[in-house]
Amino acid sequence: MNNTMARRVLAAGFALAAATTLAACGEDEAEAERDGASDEITSAGTQDAFALKVGDCFDEPDGTEFEDVAAVPCAETHEAEIYHQFDLEDGDFPGQDAIDNEAIEECGPAFEDFAQIAYDDSLLDWYPLTPTQGSWDGLDDRTVQCVIYDTEGPVEGTLEGAAR
Repeated sequence: MNNTMARRVLAAGFALAAATTLAACGEDEAEAERDGASDEITSAGTQDAFALKVGDCFDEPDGTEFEDVAAVPCAETHEAEIYHQFDLEDGDFPGQDAIDNEAIEECGPAFEDFAQIAYDDSLLDWYPLTPTQGSWDGLDDRTVQCVIYDTEGPVEGTLEGAAR
């Protein structure tokens, strides 16, 4: 995989796992399909990590850098969901620590709004998908996506308003 096209996941607890670069889905898998009107994923398949949107559900990829994820309709069993996203300011790559700090400042409050429960009281957790230096420089990637998941395992349905 080309590292310039990878997105980085900051593991739960904000500790980096080993820096592996594995794609989550094989190249021969069908692409996820979206509804034309609602833009929701209606058919499971491979989704470019750069094309994920708020409300998209997917299975967590292997490794800490990846290009694709296995996207599924939220009504089907899945491991994670994009609940918020924001763009970082243009300019030189600010460094991973600065990006991680912005993710904490943005994703934390958005978690409570989305899940309808205080983070410290929740069984749910979150992590950010962040640009790498390669995607920042090579693809003008400035988007941070906040991902919510259930610490007890895969779920069916959105975690919006889950209050648990």
